[in-house]
This record gives sequence, C-alpha cells and structure tokens, in this order.
Amino acid sequence: MKRMKNAWLCAVLLIGVLFMGGCESFGQLGQTVGGWVQGEETKPGTGASVPGQNPDNQPGETQDGTSGEETAVSEGGFGAQGGAAAEPAPAPIPGGTDEEGSGLSISLYRIAGTAMIFRIENESDVSYSSVRFAWLFRPQKNGVFADENGLPQMVNASGEIPAYGTVYELVAVPDYTVLHGDSKQENPDDVFYYNWLTEDDVLDLRIVDWEVSDTVLQDASDWVEQSSEPDASTGRLATVWNRSDTPIRFQAVAIYGTEQGGFVECTDYLPPAGVIMEESGGERPRYDGTEGNARAIVYAAEYLSPACKDQMTAAEIAQQGDALYQPDAPAYESCQVLITRAWFERS
Repeated sequence: MKRMKNAWLCAVLLIGVLFMGGCESFGQLGQTVGGWVQGEETKPGTGASVPGQNPDNQPGETQDGTSGEETAVSEGGFGAQGGAAAEPAPAPIPGGTDEEGSGLSISLYRIAGTAMIFRIENESDVSYSSVRFAWLFRPQKNGVFADENGLPQMVNASGEIPAYGTVYELVAVPDYTVLHGDSKQENPDDVFYYNWLTEDDVLDLRIVDWEVSDTVLQDASDWVEQSSEPDASTGRLATVWNRSDTPIRFQAVAIYGTEQGGFVECTDYLPPAGVIMEESGGERPRYDGTEGNARAIVYAAEYLSPACKDQMTAAEIAQQGDALYQPDAPAYESCQVLITRAWFERS
C-alpha cells in the first residue's frame, strides 16, 4: 500500500480538528476526511457508505457461523439422496475481469449493545479472501482508548467477500476506560465502559486494503436456509442447510434481541441438498442427520464484549470470570442467527 504523502501533517491537523469542541464537520459518515488512517492511503474507489441502516431491515436469508470441520458422509455415499430435492446452483462465473477494489463499499449496519455490525458490499466479479477497513470515532472526555496510530480509530479485517455478494462483520466496540488516579497502568479500580457508542459517534468509515482470493468465490446467500431452535440447556440456536446441488461455505454470528451480539460454534460446510451425512457425535460443531439431510447445528459460543461488563471495575470483571461471557436463558428466546457470508468455491 502506498504511503500517504504528508501523513504526519494530516494526522496532526485531524487530531486538532477532532478535539476542537464538537467534530460536527465530520458528523456525516459520507464526508471525506482525507487519509486519516495515519501513514496510509485509502485504496481508490472504496469510499464510505452512509451509516444508520434500519436495524429492522434484516437481510433476507442471510445468517452466519464460525468455521468447523467437515464430518464423514454416511455409507449411502456423498451423492445419496433423501428429503428435499436439490435446486440447481447458478452457473460458475469467470471472475476477476473487473478492476480490483471497484464496487467495494462499507457501511454501519447496526449496533447491538457492545457489538458493531458492518456491511461490506461487492458489486464486482472480483472475490476477496480478506478486506481491511478502518473507522474513526468521536473521542470521549476523560477516557482512555486502545487507539491505533495515535488516533481514535479501529482497523478491522473481514473474512471472505464473494463476487457480487454482501457480507457482515461483527466486531467489539472499543472499551472506554476511566483510570483510577494518575496511574497509566491498569488498576483494579479502573472502570470500563462498553455501551457508550452510538451511530453519531462514528465519524468516518472506509476500506483501506484487500487481498484477492486465489479461488473464485461466488455468492450463495440465496441458497442457504435456517430454522430457529433455541435451547438454553444445550446452547443450541438454529440449524442451517443448503438447498442447492453444490457445496456451500458459510459463516454466522448471533444477535440476542437488540441487546447483544456474539459468536457461534458451527461447521462452515454445507453439503448439497439431499445428501445424507452421519450425525456427528456429541462434539461441536456438528451436523444433525435425523431427517436424512445434513443440517449444520448452530450453537452459542460467547458474547462479544458483554454488555454486563459496562461500568464494572477491572477487579469486578476479573471476579466474575467466564460467567460474563455466557448468554442467559432468556437471551436464547430472542436470538437471531445472522449468516454473515455464504459462497460457492469455483475453480
């Protein structure tokens, strides 16, 4: 990536502007604030999208889960049929004919408690193994952030971005720490704030870098379906399956009502519809083979920077331990499994 000219000067000017009583000139995410990722230049053609998407405007069939291992196919063979008939997947696309970075855009989809969900849209036939994006947020008075490059910003990386696909990334809101006393080191009485961020606090958002995939990734979100099966006693949230005749890779996260986001445990492989696979033991992630078709079982993993840590001291957080990271029973009843990406791998 090219080094931005006059990076030091731009950073100094930006910091000065941000701390001048209000930051209103950057209040709209669609406005350009220059190369604010210090020492870096945003790749061309990847400007920010406007935030504030309607949280109720949920994507059609999309939902996501973390990667796992493929389980064994039953004695019936990989092509064995049972249950619903497979629908033809779309014909493979050649991929890679458009300019790299063209058609890429990013927006803030929603904030769920202490979890932020970003949406990355790819309107080109180029597929990516990873895309890095940065977002600049409003500094808080009397607080200390784990900032990057001396600016109140975070830089995150996505996973796979299929051609002509839309994906979602769940990241934690940066914690806002009020130090106890003058010590710069962590103190048991330091207080952590997680629920401080609103859409208005996000000043700018942009894609800064990417890696093109060696394999063509073709969007498969329209061929993934799920059923909600919340069970607090087992941690089970849903089952996900493939209704096409072609294997699919996918990922997912969980959103508990509007209050919190979290990771899930789930295989990332969906065999073609009708394929019979053995139900895989009691280990997670696994498939459910009771109905003949392989369905990936989605389990709750852990909250992402759980909201209950908000305004707790470092000592209190340490005392609570793992209990802070587990969703309670009522949270399961309002849980949505969001499929963040789904794709066909085309050779």
